[in-house]
Amino acid sequence: MYRGETDSRLMPMEKVVTISMADSDKAYPYSVTQRVHVINDKIADVPVVVFHADGAVSALDKESCKGPSTSGGLKKQE
Repeated sequence: MYRGETDSRLMPMEKVVTISMADSDKAYPYSVTQRVHVINDKIADVPVVVFHADGAVSALDKESCKGPSTSGGLKKQE
């Protein structure tokens, strides 16, 4: 459980996609990825792309996941 300083820009318990590289960290709120679907960005001068697909779930949604898909992500249980 995170016990550090909170950031008022996000709702408590907001799900995020995080990327860490070269001592840089960035978080993309799930609510934004869900609305935008594709985010092009740079982290430590490295181009990155974050994709969101309808029906995407988080590892935190374990009760709605049935395991890894062939693409390495999680599939929503039907």
